[in-house]
Amino acid sequence: MEKERENPMDVSKFKFTLSKDKKSYKISFFIANEEDIKEVVIPSTYQGLPVTAIGEAYCKSLLSLRIPSSIQSIDSFAFEGCSKLASVYLPASLTHFGYGAFADCEELASIEVDPLNPVYKSEGNCLLSKDGKVLLQGCKTSLIPDSVVRIGTEAFCHCSGLTSLRIPSSVKEIWFGAFEECRNLTSLVLPSSVQSIYSFAFKGCSKLASVYLPASVTHYGYAVFADCEELSSIEVDPLNPVYKSAGNCLLSKDGKVLLQGCKTSLIPDSVVRIGTEAFCQCSGLTTLRIPSSVKEIGFNAFMECWNLTTFLPSSVTKIEALAFQDCWSIRSLFVPSSLTSINTEAFDACCGIASIEVAPLNPVYKSEGNCLLSKDGKTLLLGCRNSIIPRSVTTIAKGAFSNCYALSFLIIPSSVQTIEKWAFVSCTHLFGLLCEAREKPKGWDDHWMVRCIREPYWFSETPKKEGRYWHYQKDGKTYELW
Repeated sequence: MEKERENPMDVSKFKFTLSKDKKSYKISFFIANEEDIKEVVIPSTYQGLPVTAIGEAYCKSLLSLRIPSSIQSIDSFAFEGCSKLASVYLPASLTHFGYGAFADCEELASIEVDPLNPVYKSEGNCLLSKDGKVLLQGCKTSLIPDSVVRIGTEAFCHCSGLTSLRIPSSVKEIWFGAFEECRNLTSLVLPSSVQSIYSFAFKGCSKLASVYLPASVTHYGYAVFADCEELSSIEVDPLNPVYKSAGNCLLSKDGKVLLQGCKTSLIPDSVVRIGTEAFCQCSGLTTLRIPSSVKEIGFNAFMECWNLTTFLPSSVTKIEALAFQDCWSIRSLFVPSSLTSINTEAFDACCGIASIEVAPLNPVYKSEGNCLLSKDGKTLLLGCRNSIIPRSVTTIAKGAFSNCYALSFLIIPSSVQTIEKWAFVSCTHLFGLLCEAREKPKGWDDHWMVRCIREPYWFSETPKKEGRYWHYQKDGKTYELW
């Protein structure tokens, strides 16, 4: 029987959760950064039952970790952020290893598995499936064996110590977030064997400057190179049957869909759709000519392009949800007559917008008081920091002023009978919200102004001792707080 070592850590910091069948425990712990704990010995039993699983296990100062032979399962991201942990030895009992279990363990340099483990093995400081075909966890010193066919989900996630890596010609698939946030990875050579690259595979690899996709790649997920701020060159092998490149853009073979852009992209005139997350978190993008061929802008297409100022051509007909979320540098919005479908969250948190204007011939929308309205003027779809709500408005749509941090003052007229959920969520500087209603109307959702610091003022013709109230002065234009 395995002898239990004395635990150098106060065992009261452990949390034990009884399994549903009441036959074993899962252990978790979270050690605050200011505590200097170097070693953790995970007990093999608790209250007479085996400890078989590890949940959240955070300890930034952790240098040494002992995993007993009772452990059968380690949760996804279990040891995420244990940045000083240098080595891991996994027992023969382990049969479930969650993805990203050692993500952001920047000092991790050694991964070993007990040779008797029936499910996993180790080689080249990589955790592999027993047949060696799937790489489940890597580290900064990993040498990927030639047996590997798939680099698994989050396998090198947040591996900041990784600067370069040889991907062998055996590899066919690079899965979701496999190299996400490898912020010091400067060199990437994809072998001609790679067929599929899944979403977020290289997201946040901020020092990666160029990408060359071989002819073998026939599946490319969305946001594969999102938040790669130094990326300035995208090329595709001319023999690729599914994709091509032009103007430092990754395109569908017919050139109609733009799948990935970068800070130096010049969008070709063939592009009809800017795809999902195509320029997501491209902080180096400041200006961009969107050609008149473009009709659709997809979900999250320009999300968090903080420095982007360039805007819409007269050809655009559709903008999907969160397409321009957090594009803080956009100062004005002009909706052309062609644009007939705008998701209400398309410009979420674009707090720099100061003016909203719609072309008079637009058949679906109109503007007034720096508000985007339905054509009949009854529904307010999008507001900005300078909005004045027209008295024609009866409904304020979901998210209309969502995350509008620059909005400080607004009067909601008595015509407004309905305010949908999250209409004013996180308007954290809205200190002067004056409602002409005397109390919250029944049609106003209970969550209409979640995460707003100040409560609204309600209209009252006479002073009241309690609550927040206001009224118009004799001129009917200026106001006074009671």
